[in-house]
Amino acid sequence: MKTGRHSLLLLEIVLDLFIFAVCAVVCTGLLVRARQMGNDSKTLTDAVFAAQSAAETWRAGGQPANKNGAFSIEIEPMQDSKVKEAVSISILLDGKEVYTIEEVARS
Repeated sequence: MKTGRHSLLLLEIVLDLFIFAVCAVVCTGLLVRARQMGNDSKTLTDAVFAAQSAAETWRAGGQPANKNGAFSIEIEPMQDSKVKEAVSISILLDGKEVYTIEEVARS
């Protein structure tokens, strides 16, 4: 009878370890995903800041720099705009568009 109890106890411990391992894998996956989302959020926030800075410089009559840290800034005139002198400001990171502001007009 004792051997039966020991084998049940061993089976329970093995199942507990298996469940723990599955939970650890799921939690690790969630943490990795959360970190990636945080990095993406920081990149977008920095891109918005760079676009806003470029737009304010353009509105004030200046010419924004082509680079802002790791970001490249593209300024293109808008043909179909209702405003006379309007541009579209795009922020790129490694050649990939991150954020765009359209119809930025000079004061």
